[in-house]
Amino acid sequence: MFWRPALTRRRIRDFQDECLRRLIGHAYENVPYYRRLFDRSGIDPRDIRTASDLEALPITTKDDLRQVPVKDILARGINPDRLATAQTSGSTGEPFTVRRTWLEKQLQHSY
Repeated sequence: MFWRPALTRRRIRDFQDECLRRLIGHAYENVPYYRRLFDRSGIDPRDIRTASDLEALPITTKDDLRQVPVKDILARGINPDRLATAQTSGSTGEPFTVRRTWLEKQLQHSY
C-alpha cells in the first residue's frame, strides 16, 4: 500500500493562502470592476496575503453588480455570449443573473 504523509495544517493553510493570492491577483489584473474597486479603496492586491487580510476588501453586493455592465464583471477574454445564464428566484428581492462557463455548469450539476 502506498503511504503518503498527511498534510500539516500549516501546509494546507499555505496552499490556501497561495490560491487566495492568485485569485486576488487575477481579479485585479483581469476584471475591470475589481480593479476599479481596489483602486478606489486604495488596496494593492499584493497586500492581500492571507484570509485574515480579506477584512480590508470592501463588500460587493448584488445591487453593486447589477449596476455594472456585464463586460466589466467578467474576466478579460471571456465572451459573455458563450456563457450559460441562470436567474435566481429573487425570493429575497430582485432576481440576479448568474453566468457560468460550460464546465462550471457541468460541475454544479454533478453534485
